[in-house]
Order: sequence, then C-alpha cells, then structure tokens
Amino acid sequence: MGEQVSGSTEKTAEEKQESATEHTAKPAVPDGRSHSMLYYFIPVLVLLVLLIAALVAGQSWLNTRNTAGKLEQSARLVAESVQKYVGAVVQGKSELVRLAASRPAVLKAVKEGEPAMVAMDRVLQNTLPDVLLTRLLPVKDWSDEKIQQELFGSYAAADMYQRVRDKSATVPVEALKDKKGKVYFLIAMPVKDADQLAGVLFATFPFKLIAKGLKDLHPQGVSLKLEQDTGMSLVEAGEQGASGQAGRIPVPGTLWHVGYANTDTVGLPLPILAGMAAVVIVLLVLALLWSYRRLQRDYQQDMGMTVTLVDATLKRLGATVQQPRLKESIPAIEMLTRYAQATRTASVNAERQENRAGQPQMTVDNLQPQKTEDHEVCSLTPEQLPETLFHANLIRGLSDAELNAETAQAIGLIVGSMVQEAGGDSLFVARDNRRTSSEYASSLIAGALASGCNVVDLEVAPMPLLSFAARMASSVSAVMITGGHSPAEFNGFKIIVDGKPLAQPQLLEIRERILSGNCRQGVGNLSSKDMRSEYIHAVSEDVQLVEGMKVVLDCGNGIAGSLAVPLLEGLGCEVIELFCQPESAYSNHLPDPSNVENLTALSKEVVAHEADIGIALDADGDALAIVDEQGKVIAADELIMKLGSDIIRRHPGADVIYDVACSANLPAMILASGGRPIMWKTGHAELQQKLMETGGMLAGEMSGHIYIQERWFGFDDGMYAAARLLEILSLESMPVSEAFAEYHSAFATPLLQVDTPPGRARQIVAAMKHQGDFGDADVVELDGLRVEYGDSWGLARASNTQPSLILRFEASNEEALLQIQDRFRTLLTQIAPELPLPF
Repeated sequence: MGEQVSGSTEKTAEEKQESATEHTAKPAVPDGRSHSMLYYFIPVLVLLVLLIAALVAGQSWLNTRNTAGKLEQSARLVAESVQKYVGAVVQGKSELVRLAASRPAVLKAVKEGEPAMVAMDRVLQNTLPDVLLTRLLPVKDWSDEKIQQELFGSYAAADMYQRVRDKSATVPVEALKDKKGKVYFLIAMPVKDADQLAGVLFATFPFKLIAKGLKDLHPQGVSLKLEQDTGMSLVEAGEQGASGQAGRIPVPGTLWHVGYANTDTVGLPLPILAGMAAVVIVLLVLALLWSYRRLQRDYQQDMGMTVTLVDATLKRLGATVQQPRLKESIPAIEMLTRYAQATRTASVNAERQENRAGQPQMTVDNLQPQKTEDHEVCSLTPEQLPETLFHANLIRGLSDAELNAETAQAIGLIVGSMVQEAGGDSLFVARDNRRTSSEYASSLIAGALASGCNVVDLEVAPMPLLSFAARMASSVSAVMITGGHSPAEFNGFKIIVDGKPLAQPQLLEIRERILSGNCRQGVGNLSSKDMRSEYIHAVSEDVQLVEGMKVVLDCGNGIAGSLAVPLLEGLGCEVIELFCQPESAYSNHLPDPSNVENLTALSKEVVAHEADIGIALDADGDALAIVDEQGKVIAADELIMKLGSDIIRRHPGADVIYDVACSANLPAMILASGGRPIMWKTGHAELQQKLMETGGMLAGEMSGHIYIQERWFGFDDGMYAAARLLEILSLESMPVSEAFAEYHSAFATPLLQVDTPPGRARQIVAAMKHQGDFGDADVVELDGLRVEYGDSWGLARASNTQPSLILRFEASNEEALLQIQDRFRTLLTQIAPELPLPF
C-alpha cells in the first residue's frame, strides 16, 4: 500500500519544492510583521503610567483644596482633646495625693518626726497606685541646700517645697528628668493641721502614665507637643515636620502646655510624590522586564518540547517529555504526545500490538504537579531511642552515649513537621555552651530544614532570649539545646510548638513518629538573628529602679552572663561578676541554683563585697536563686511570696500557681493578700500550661523557675524575675534580709536530692504510695507524694530531669520536723534500704 501511494504521487524534486512553497501556511499578523512578546505588555505599561500620573495630579489638586483655616481648627480640636486627657490624668493623681495628705496618720507622722515620716513614706509607696516614690517633709525654714538634699537632689522639687511653704497652698505639677533621661511628674501637696501648714507631701509618678495614652495618637496633618513652660519637651505625637506652631493650650494645674501646628498639605509634598511615582514606574518596568525574561525562557522550553514531539512523530520513535512550563501549552503538547505514541505503535511488531495507537505515554494526569508524601523515612531503632530519654518536660540524656547527632537530626525532622502541622512555618533554635550543643544544634537544624520548615538560628543564647524572640515573631515555636540543671556530660532539648511547651505525652509522640518515620519532606530556609538588644530594651522599658543596687551575679559558667550583666547594668546596678564567662565543663560548680551547695561561693562574695544582694542563674538563664546581704539563701518559695504580694496588690483575686515542693506558708500568704493559690505539678511545661489555662499572673517552683504573666510573657525567665525583685526592693529601701523576714520558715529543709539508678526513683515513690500508712494526714498525689499533717509536711517525688529522688520537709517547730522526717526515713528504709538518706 505504501508503494502504491508513492507511485501515484510521484513528482520531481523541483515540483515538490514548488508545491511546498505554494501551500506553506504563513502566520497572519494584522500589521504584516512579527512582534516580540514584550509588545503585548506595552498597553498595560502605558495604562499604569497614566494611572500613576493621574493619582499624582489628583493628590496635588486635593492639597490645594485644603485651606489653612480648616487645618488650624482641626489641629486645635485635637490639641484640646490631648489637653483634657493630660489634665484628667494629673487631676486624678493629684486627688489621690491630696486624700493621702489629709489622712490623720500623715499629720501624726509629721508631728512625730523623721522615723515616723520615713515609715509613712513606705506605707504610701505601697498603697498609692502607680506611685514611684513619696517624701513627707515638715515645714521648716531650711536653707536651699538642705531642702535640695531632702528632695532627691532636685532643684525643681526644692523650689516646689518653698512655694508650698510660702503660700500654704497647692502648686502646679512639674515634670522632672533624672540623669538617665527618664521623665517623671512630681506632685507637692500641703499637709495641714487645721488651717496651719504642718508639712508637705511629695509624690513622684512615671510620665509613661501620660505618654502611653498618646503613643497611638496619629492625627493626620497635625503636629502635637506636650512641653513644660521651661521649654523641656515631654511628649510628641502626630506628624512631625510642621511649618511653625499655630498655637498652644495650657494644661490646668501644671506648668505644661500643648503646642499644636498643622502641616502645609494634607498629603505629601508634590516633589516627594513625583519622586515616589518615578520610583514606582522604574520598579514596574523592571518587574515587567523580569516577567518577560521568565516568560521567554519558559516559552522557549515548551517550543523545544514541541519540536521534539514533531520530530518523534515523523520518525515514529514515540516520546515522553517533561511537564510543560506554561499551562497553556498542556493541550497542544498532550495532543502531540498522542500523535507521537500513535505513530510508534503503528510500527511495532505483532507481539506489541496490545498497545493501542490512541494510548499515550503522557496524558493530562501526567502533566499535573506530583504530590509530596508527608510520611518519609526518618526512623531510628527503639534501641537508639529509649523511652528514658523522654522526661516530663524535656528530652535529656548522656551525650554520645544516649544522644548523638543522628538523634538530634531525627528530632529536628519531627519538630519541623509538627510546627507546620500546627500552622506555622518557622522554628527558632538556640543552644547553651556544652561540649556537644553546637553539633546537636547543627543536626537539629538540618532535620528541621529537611522537613520544609524555616529555621531562625539564635546560636548561643539563654532560654529566656529564645522564648522572647519566638514571642516577638509570628512563629512561637522554638527548641533550646541544653542540659539545664544537669551535669556537663548531659544534654537535651526543650521544645515549644505553637506557643506551648511540650510535656511528656507530646515528647513521647515525637519518639513514636521517629520510630514510624512519620515526618514531612521539603526544603526550608535558614537565617540567623540576634535579639539581645531588643530583650534588654523591653525589660528596661518595663522595669524601673528608684535607685541602683550592688549585685553579685553568679552564672555558674553558663551562657546567661552575656545577657544578664548588661541588663542589670542598664537598670542602674553595680554588677560584680562571678563565673560569668562560659565554660563547658562547669569546673567551679554546677550551674544549678536549686542546690544550696552551689551557692556557697556567691554567699561569700556578697559578704566580702558588702553587696546588697546576690543572684545566681542556671546554665541557660531560666531559673534563679537569691542570697541576702548577710550571705543567707532566700528560698525560692519565699521569692514567689514576695513577687506574689506585689502583683496581687495591683490585681486582687489573681491566681498564683506553685509546685508541690513549696512551703505551706505560701498559700496562706497568697490568701491573706487577696489572691488565689493553686498547687500544681513541678516542671516548666506543666506550670506554663496551667498559667495559660487559669489566666494567672504568677507561677513558680522550688527549683527557681519563675513565670510572670503580669507585664511579661509568662515563660520562665530568671533574669526578668531578678529585675522585678530588684524593682520591689529599690522601692522598699531596706536590707534584703528584712524585706524577706516575714516569709521565712525557720523549720524547713531545702530540696534534698538522692541519686538513684534510672527509673528507680519512680518505683520508690509508687511503693511509698502503696505501702505507706500516714494516719489522718492529707495525702496529695498530684506529683509524687506529699503528706500533710497539721504541723508539718513531707514530700517525695522523682526528679523530672535527673535519675534522682527529691525530698523536702517543713514544720511549725523542730520537734514536728524531726517527726515527719522520721516517718519518711522509716518508710524509705523498708522500701529502698540502699538509699543514702541525707536527713
């Protein structure tokens, strides 16, 4: 048949060429010539240029429509609202101070002299809302130098005293600025005995009480400035760069005025608009050129496929091609693929004829994007990943023996998958200074990136900085590579996903997913960040010390020193550094402030340097311990009581959460202060979750982990907790030992730790619950075993982080303490006679 067709159509070469020339189809182009693909973008470009020009012209026309009179009227209305707001704040605080000055107790203190007035100052500082400092002075004919000495060294305050003394009346409120540039406002109120002036009460308030109400004020076309009559600028709001000042409105009862002005135009000046338009046009042209280049590349590739398919059709080779770059090319390439396959099928031998001519190798389904499997192999064996690694709040084990780089990478792969499944796309990572932390961090990051999760590497950074950085970003997922309180040969992973620290059930889920290979696959992006300055700025804005303190800081050669030292110095403290340089072996002492033996050097340094206070931080900075000026250790539950009483004063009824190892005095003090105490399990994951669940303001545990929700973020932060304590102590102006005296329990042990083989501590506690006969005691099994009698209590629980048994005892007297210890000793001797009991 082929020969017949050939014979019937036989032509000379010249005839074939002529026929091809006559019948070849030519592209129909309206103007008779071909166009580049860029040609089709020109109308859009012209239209956008005209639109931008029209917007510029319209903005210029609107500017000319706004008259100076309307702008000034608008500016004055805004200034009057600011004046009323500032006046209301000042009037409210002045009324509080006036009421305080009219108390009989205040007049009595003035008459009794200096000790009584100092005591009254302390009372007023604790009762007047938002007050920073009060000073009660008698009316005396003092010299200018004496007055200034009594009043913070301030000339302005001394002048206010003289005017009150001379006029026997209230004087205008003034603003003061200290040496650090912080601004306050000072109220002076006469204290009268009948109609006679007996004294003057001064009260200082932070100016941020006024400024915070104006920081979000952004009136268009208006520039506002709150100034003191002396020319000191206090607050600026609105648009800056106004042409002159249209007017000023005095604030009643103060030496301040609100200055206001309007800008020349409602919109931006025409030259700036023209410049912006030019930039937009240039960017638009560049974007179009970039789009054109991409389109050209993809079009050329698809045309190459087309040529390949045509050639394969002619040669009856069949063909399978790649997915087209352009969606519009799919129908044509699919059709050509069918033709190529059909011609190939027609030429194969009889054994292969079951492949019908209409069946292509590439169909429309083949051209769709391929789905990536969520479950890729990332597994380890159960022997490589024992359950003993997965503790109540973290993954922790012996470096190289129980943990290695392969384990870290598998954990990163699963955590990266969990972050994405929770709706996030980024994971923050930081590490401490242990020998293996750098290697484990690199492996974990590699695993997370392989899951398709982006990673932000903070490198060596304390845990509070990592938590802060994650909260400041859109992602609130993080991993800290740290051994925490454990010895240097241990390491581990603290994990936060979607703002929630993972507890043991979620950590065991990570193990199961590693063993089953249940993880995602992708390619994430890696970046690095340094958030130290942002953290220090945030704490310094929140915490204000009336006066600095001398602080000895012991970081135990962990990583907290590089952040804690500048933070405390920025608050105005003199910092004496002790073991603040990172050292992976922790050769001086273990960075575990919950063990009083690790605080011996700190106590000696505090006494030797006559410091006000000693602060110890753990390896990654999320826990602390306090030593008073005598070198005595302040128990962590006493610190919780101190912070709690301060917070409850501002938030009556607030929840305060404490762990099972805390003193029985703590719930009693919280109730007496007007709060609600809640006992809960030990561990940062459990306490943070309980804090979020209850909406509480404070949580803490005997290990020194303090979680402050008021004014902060609710994660455990030893540095921020220390700053808040220093703020309270600076206001009280008394030795630390006296400030904590009311919270001290004379008959209480510290946390007692007894090392055990892995898993043995939990067996011992379970046996104590089963075999113990505690009579009429209240038995609390919330976390371990806490046995409470009327005059004493004892605790036994397994450590969350180390293979050890944790014990603690407290009583109302020495005899009761010995009795509760004897009960536990007898029971423990029966259950675990091998234990070397420390009591």
